[in-house]
Amino acid sequence: MKDILMQYRGEFKNSCVFVVNKNIVKVFDSDSILIEYISNIESNKDTISFKYKYLNGILNLLRNRRINYIVIDRDINYQVYDYYFTEYNNYIRYLNLGKIFNIIKRKYIMILNKIYEVPKNKYDF
Repeated sequence: MKDILMQYRGEFKNSCVFVVNKNIVKVFDSDSILIEYISNIESNKDTISFKYKYLNGILNLLRNRRINYIVIDRDINYQVYDYYFTEYNNYIRYLNLGKIFNIIKRKYIMILNKIYEVPKNKYDF
């Protein structure tokens, strides 16, 4: 799967790549930072997973912000399921804003943890 994903990433540079697997949609690497910034979905480091029913809402957000995307379906042998390409692509701009947002969010969480003395290990009481 990683080879196929890298092939799409090389072919469609500066596009957000979604992988649909039955009822789950996954977004990997830097695309997860972009999706986390645009929507309020929390990421798990470099992967976002969400239910298929939320896909259309996220794709509408991407269209409104003029960000290129491609949706590939695992069930039909990783063929293109849906795509959107525009001449005025804002992928890089929103990716950079997402990276800045993530840095600020992490610092804010660290400060709150120090203020309220939340232990780093959740099993320490």
